[in-house]
Amino acid sequence: MRLIKFSLAFAIVATGLAGVALAQDSAEGNRLVFNPQIGANATQYTNVDDLLADTEGRVGWQVGLFVRYGKRFYFQPGVFYQQTSVDVTGPDDTEFEDIKDAHDVTSFWIPLEVGFDIISSDLVTLRANGGVAGTFVTAVGDNDLGLTKDDFESFRAGGLLGAGVDIAIVSVDLSYELGFTNVFTAPEGGESLDAKANTFRFSAGLVF
Repeated sequence: MRLIKFSLAFAIVATGLAGVALAQDSAEGNRLVFNPQIGANATQYTNVDDLLADTEGRVGWQVGLFVRYGKRFYFQPGVFYQQTSVDVTGPDDTEFEDIKDAHDVTSFWIPLEVGFDIISSDLVTLRANGGVAGTFVTAVGDNDLGLTKDDFESFRAGGLLGAGVDIAIVSVDLSYELGFTNVFTAPEGGESLDAKANTFRFSAGLVF
């Protein structure tokens, strides 16, 4: 039920953002841009004291596509396949206390953003954008702490803020995602854990 509520809220917000972006420009002159990208990410978990002793982000990767539609104001959805990696230390006073190991989480990341061209010319475009994103977990790699896909929420949502630049047909983007929903599922018979995932992303690609 919680997943359904999150998904519904996600769709409503995305639809609203699309309407805001497209209302800024008339249909005449709107452009459609395809922007395949590849890049790196770093994820940090917050509020993990009830589950783990410590976490530390490691470098992960993502590959996918942005589509931009609009004029100076634009709507920018995307779809990416990504892997995030985090070093985790076992909780104190347990058999995992002295274990520190990285776990890799693969997922589909779907950002939905609106943006604005701060500078726009034939050669250089400087962009600012923000919105929401959904992450759909597909797998969790082997690790010494025994974390599996069942320990992670299958869907989580976050808020995005970022900027980018297009130079001729080359694009570079930076973004920061602030996690809104929990990373981990609640332990059996326990309360939900308030751990969130915050992610910094860098990517580069081509504009068509």
